Amino acid sequence: AMVFASYLVAGVWGDLFPSQQNPGVLFDLIAGLSAQFAAVDAARRLEKLRKLSESLSEEAAKVNLQLLYRLRGILPVWILGAAVVGGAFVVSGFPANYSLLQRVLMVSPYVYWWFFMAAFIWIWMYSMYKVYRIGKLPMKLAPFTEDRFLGLKPFGAASLRLTVIYIVVFSTASLPSVILGIAPLHGLLFIVIFFLLAPILFLLPLLPLHAKLPAAKRELSAIVGPRYTLAFDHFRKGGSNPSDEKTVIEFVAIDKIQRDIQQIHS
Repeated sequence: AMVFASYLVAGVWGDLFPSQQNPGVLFDLIAGLSAQFAAVDAARRLEKLRKLSESLSEEAAKVNLQLLYRLRGILPVWILGAAVVGGAFVVSGFPANYSLLQRVLMVSPYVYWWFFMAAFIWIWMYSMYKVYRIGKLPMKLAPFTEDRFLGLKPFGAASLRLTVIYIVVFSTASLPSVILGIAPLHGLLFIVIFFLLAPILFLLPLLPLHAKLPAAKRELSAIVGPRYTLAFDHFRKGGSNPSDEKTVIEFVAIDKIQRDIQQIHS
């Protein structure tokens, strides 16, 4: 509605219907709505992860998520995006015969629209950062006999889901303008930068989680290793017959434990 109104107020209503921007408006509407639902979903998932982390670490109760719901986090992303993308469209996104006022009027709906995208982007980035911070806390991990991920799988799964949602929402918002050829060069650069954030912020929360898994492997191996050494040393010195049932059971049990330890995901 704001896009149509901007054409009318700018006095270029006749250019609306043959405009290349028309197909993009539908995708922008879908992206704007999707961004709002995705932002709510991301916030809820982060809250669930914090509650889960509280059961694994006493320090998790100190994790503060207030900034997740503060406007001061969204505003810088909104201002940056509106200035870069909106400015790029004002300079080179419309026919050369449009005046500066007409260009500003026609960009204004997208400045408003970008607020919802900025809210989602901020919540996504903040969520990934907080998952990273939670992952660095000392945790009481689940027994490897019950879970090969030691209870950390929900964190990795959340990181993956948030990244996929981000890529889908941002692709819906940006790729139509690229395909239609209406995205200015500055806008393309901005789009590329935000796409590059996806793999970086996907890997960020996984780094401290990954460190915990090999560390748990080493710790458990250090416990089992001496026991295996003692059993083999006793066998080597002739204290047990190779066919001794007790010796065989001990070797098999230790071997099974070692194999289970090595199956801990890393």
